[in-house]
Amino acid sequence: MTIDRRLPLPDSKAATLFRLTRGDAQADPTGRMCGYMSAQQPAFYFTFPEQRPLLEVSDDEVAEELHLTQDAIKRTRRSIYERVDATGADLFNRAESGAERRRMLLRYIRQNLVELRPYERD
Repeated sequence: MTIDRRLPLPDSKAATLFRLTRGDAQADPTGRMCGYMSAQQPAFYFTFPEQRPLLEVSDDEVAEELHLTQDAIKRTRRSIYERVDATGADLFNRAESGAERRRMLLRYIRQNLVELRPYERD
């Protein structure tokens, strides 16, 4: 594997683009090159049933899809907000209503899509 390019990022960091050479691929065709990269871990570890009420889907659709009541959806959202608060993240520092909290969390998730990936907790 060779370094193809380095791209400057804000805060004097750099992104590195690697290229797999033909020789590397032929030497170990079944090898996994993912060991060279480190994946960012999610901060909140949302499960699938927790992710659905967060996304921009109506409560009725989520309730029907997950076979839950409207109250269960609201309880799920409250528990998600409590977990986010418990981690020390300052996402909800100015939020007063549930709708504001939801918008702030959606904005965070759009900027950090790793939160929606399947994961295995260590």
